[in-house]
Amino acid sequence: MVRMVIVGAGRGASALLPIFCNNKDIDIVGVVDTDLHAEGVKLAQSYNIPVSVDYESLINETLPDVIVDVTGNPEVTNSLNKICPDGAEVIGGRSAFLLWNLVEEREKQEAEARRSLKEHQALYQVGLMLASAVSSKEVFETIIRSAMEITNTPAGSLALYNKEKNEMELAVSIGLSEDFAEITSWTCRQGGITQRIMKHRSSFVSNDLKKYDLSYDSSVMKREGIRSLIATPLLCGDDIVGILYVDDFKPRRFTEREVSILNLLANKAALVIKKTSLLERLGKTNGELQEANQLKMDFLANMSHELRTPLNSIIGFSELLLDRIPGEINEEQEQYLKDILESGYHLLMLINDILDISKIESGKGELYLEDFELPVLLRGIERAISTLIQKKNQIFKVIIGENVEDLRADKRKIKQILFNLLSNAIKFTPFGGQIRLEAVKKQDYYLLSVADTGIGISPKQCEVIFDEFRQLDSSATRHYEGTGLGLALAKRFVKLHHGRIWVESTEGEGSKFFFTVPIKQESHEPVEKKVVTKPEKELTPEKSEKQDVSLRGKGKTVLIVDDDHKTLEILRTYLYAEGYQVLAVNCGKTVIKIVENIKPDLIALDIRLPEKSGWEILRELKSRSDTKDIPVVIISIVDDKDLGFKLGAADYFVKPFRTSRILNRVHVLCSESNANLVSQTDR
Repeated sequence: MVRMVIVGAGRGASALLPIFCNNKDIDIVGVVDTDLHAEGVKLAQSYNIPVSVDYESLINETLPDVIVDVTGNPEVTNSLNKICPDGAEVIGGRSAFLLWNLVEEREKQEAEARRSLKEHQALYQVGLMLASAVSSKEVFETIIRSAMEITNTPAGSLALYNKEKNEMELAVSIGLSEDFAEITSWTCRQGGITQRIMKHRSSFVSNDLKKYDLSYDSSVMKREGIRSLIATPLLCGDDIVGILYVDDFKPRRFTEREVSILNLLANKAALVIKKTSLLERLGKTNGELQEANQLKMDFLANMSHELRTPLNSIIGFSELLLDRIPGEINEEQEQYLKDILESGYHLLMLINDILDISKIESGKGELYLEDFELPVLLRGIERAISTLIQKKNQIFKVIIGENVEDLRADKRKIKQILFNLLSNAIKFTPFGGQIRLEAVKKQDYYLLSVADTGIGISPKQCEVIFDEFRQLDSSATRHYEGTGLGLALAKRFVKLHHGRIWVESTEGEGSKFFFTVPIKQESHEPVEKKVVTKPEKELTPEKSEKQDVSLRGKGKTVLIVDDDHKTLEILRTYLYAEGYQVLAVNCGKTVIKIVENIKPDLIALDIRLPEKSGWEILRELKSRSDTKDIPVVIISIVDDKDLGFKLGAADYFVKPFRTSRILNRVHVLCSESNANLVSQTDR
């Protein structure tokens, strides 16, 4: 039996409850709505179904197999997907829409039946049974039993028409022999009942088959003992879906009323069969899509691990050689290494874009909200892209309107939106062209725009420009590089901020991209899941270069814990060069014992470790009085900064990393650790 929870108790729940409650295979274990006076809540109580205002607690208590979201709110659906128990399914979005369409169709059928004459009441009841059917077989049996009841006949069958083979295929039979049930199909023979029905699109009625001159082999009917029948076509428009047969084993006179009602039943049955077939195909397709999506997610997760680890080595060793730590290199070697490093970061950007889109698609896209000055961010972007602008001798202007001040948003994502839009503008604007970045305040939101004098976009391309992997020039001889992910990712990030994005363009003259972002993201909104506070103190590369690096790590010990020997080698080489004593460990099991013995000044910790994970090690280190003050810097491909900082990490770097940033943090944290030690000694 399927355990089900319904979220939302409005009109949709009121329509679904009777259907599900009458289904012996479904057990509704709860109904959720914030309004305990809602129509669906009262109906649920009449069925003795538990009701609640908190779907999370109800789901945790009941552990349903299926959660039906009829609120129509995509944020609720996303939230339900996150708390959904393993193996359970959330029906929301398009699936709920299809379900709701089916319910609305049922309501139309009910309304039509109420307006019908009293003699059609039996047909109305049949419509209800058909609407509640959940499988093709159940639909077929309901149709036959209803037809047998209407005509008071002891047997019946239903066959579906296969247009490609020009054959009838038996779907189900009742009251006939097992031999008849084994008949799978038959051809539409010239002069037979089937052929006549197909030709005239009307019912065939025989009160006594012995008196009817049939030019076909009647051995099957003779064997079954059928003496009278009605064969009614199941019509959906001009198409024949199948034929419905009701049979009697004695001669009898079928009334016009019986034939008329059977025709009405057949018409309704044809629609239901079509709809059921469509839903089953959609269900199958949906299952295949879900499986494909899961395979895609698994592939992307594996790709992240498999590509980030070697990419970390490519970037790390390139930086190591460029910093001349192993020895001097000539100019040609230096240029080659810079090309390798640049390609490595480009590949990292592509990986991050794909993973960001994948996270958002799976409902895991989240905002890390913080307050920051928007003008400062815009000026920083201006400086960051200045080199790209200079390469094409373009003119770049930043226009900041009055009252453009603070913004509460995900700073990294806002910056990436602007970088993606500006990168496109630079790429598609010729040498000497103009690009303008503008920000203005509009009531409770900011309107930002990026305009260029580039090649422009056609109206047809404007309709699909924000789709994944969509490119302006996708030909084999295209002049512009790119994956087609930048604008798609920008759109996803804007939607996460509850803003909107669009483009205005004239082909051959240029384009202007706009997007809005609310000035304040309300704290009660589900989008705000995490707020990550980054360490405030961090030396800039300029400051670090002015220091005597030979003294930075003197007398200080760093413990590196990582299962990748290349990462160990990169960090160990850099730290040795700066004067640190370094101990490297590639297994999590022995870390705590080593820390007890050597008391390092700092620990660089990976998360994915054999035998004992980095999370376990971090929790244990911060729970012990003798190790809790040792700063721990996480360096891992696992991107969960929020959890890392909550557990007490001093900083968090995601692989591949910039070695200079890690060295600066190590220096600052070791200095702070030493100062704390002196302070405690003075006491």
